[in-house]
Amino acid sequence: MIKLADGTVLIYSLSKQIPLRTIHLIMAESSNKPPVPVTPGQWSFTRWRTIGQLEALEVHHPLFLATIVLQGAQLTHYSPRDQNNWLWLSELARFQPGHAIRGGIPICWPWFGDPAKNPPEIRKRALNPAAHGFARTAIWHLEDVRESAHEVEISLSLNANDDFADQWHGHALALVTFSFSVRGCQVALTTTNLSRQPLAFSQALHTYLPTTDITRTRVLGLGNSQYMDTLKNWDYFRQEGPVYFDGETDRIYESGSPSPS
Repeated sequence: MIKLADGTVLIYSLSKQIPLRTIHLIMAESSNKPPVPVTPGQWSFTRWRTIGQLEALEVHHPLFLATIVLQGAQLTHYSPRDQNNWLWLSELARFQPGHAIRGGIPICWPWFGDPAKNPPEIRKRALNPAAHGFARTAIWHLEDVRESAHEVEISLSLNANDDFADQWHGHALALVTFSFSVRGCQVALTTTNLSRQPLAFSQALHTYLPTTDITRTRVLGLGNSQYMDTLKNWDYFRQEGPVYFDGETDRIYESGSPSPS
């Protein structure tokens, strides 16, 4: 749970070691030049696209590709050029208004999981029993597109005002910024409390990652962390060593540390 008077930021990074053979795609512009704001008519790498019944932004950069759906501000594709999608997206994903998209990086906000399992301060604010909040099915507003020869940054916002009064007691602004480069992508979710009272909420960047063999997959950086196992009566346990998978797994870890790159 997060309780704030002003604002908070949740940052998630996705990166891999990229073979040097990719570097020949880099253009002549200085790598130190940051992305600059670009108006829609002047976009070089970003374009609008309709997927199913939903509007999306597609990034076709010489170094990487990305797709963000405006509903939920959901990243459904990121990959360096000539690589497969680093994110998992269900073949049965429905791109329809009001339907959550299964895959990519859904933004769970202003509550995560079952609202009834959240702390009391959050439960009393949630008026909708649906899991993971309303942000992932709401239409976000495009705030900014910044482009350079090596990076693209896209920011979208959701103003949870009186339009959401039937789902939530609160008033806050969620701002998500996606930063793409050949080395990876970073997602920063910033919440600003717009009310005069402290605001309690929970959130998650609920990332779906693909794997060719789940039995050989492990997650580092969670050793000695406490977690809640939703498949075992929501009881608490302590993680020992890396996380391995030998069946269905649904856990909420309370802390972690960055793993070595």
